Amino acid sequence: NRVFLLFDGDEAGYRAAARCFPVAINSPLQVDAVFLPSGEDPDSIALREGERTGQILQSLPRKQLLDLFVDAALRKYNVTHPSELGPQLKDRVCDEVASQIQRCEKSIARDELYRRAGFLLLVDPGLLKSRGQG
Repeated sequence: NRVFLLFDGDEAGYRAAARCFPVAINSPLQVDAVFLPSGEDPDSIALREGERTGQILQSLPRKQLLDLFVDAALRKYNVTHPSELGPQLKDRVCDEVASQIQRCEKSIARDELYRRAGFLLLVDPGLLKSRGQG
């Protein structure tokens, strides 16, 4: 029921993972991202760790794709936290996030995504939901 996508732990890896959110939004599976330590790739870990490679990869922290998508939307405006956004830019970020969440076909999953996005963006989830429907 769960899939973990493995990415490099650099900026390009985080951007690639964020781009997966719109693609995976209607997946019947829980899709999360896992990031390799900086400077590592699966091959270097496999060569060094041998049989322990699977354990090492499973122990890496997981991130929700929505969280990564929100982070990427914030970084477009050179901020890392929504409190750094002015009202106009926050409005743009919220529109972008809400329009993607609205594409989710399952109502409960969509409501949970709005709830999580509201928490991450420091806005009322109901406001986000109304943005996505508009």
